[in-house]
Amino acid sequence: MKPKKVLVKEKCEVPQGNANGISQDYINVVAGFYNIVRLHKEDGLDWFDKVKKIESYEERFPSHQYRNVINEKNKDIVDKLNQTIDEINNLLQNKSRDDNKYLSLIEEVKHLVYN
Repeated sequence: MKPKKVLVKEKCEVPQGNANGISQDYINVVAGFYNIVRLHKEDGLDWFDKVKKIESYEERFPSHQYRNVINEKNKDIVDKLNQTIDEINNLLQNKSRDDNKYLSLIEEVKHLVYN
């Protein structure tokens, strides 16, 4: 009897990695949230019960699927990203309705991803 072949899926690089080793694709995690908050601020759309949590960098790019998710080059930026996302998630958990604070934190995420 022949041994069973097990297919091992090879890990891939994080998509759209920038010079700092951060995936610019991560901005998509907060882009929809940004639009929801902005619409609430402008049009009064009530979204507070619709968004429960924003994914951390490692949740979006799990190490069992991607290579070099966190490395020497990007670890400080990933830490700052995760701290900012934790702050957003704490506000969500506490049902904060401070649109300006959310928008400020999203801008911080954008800055960390693109700079």
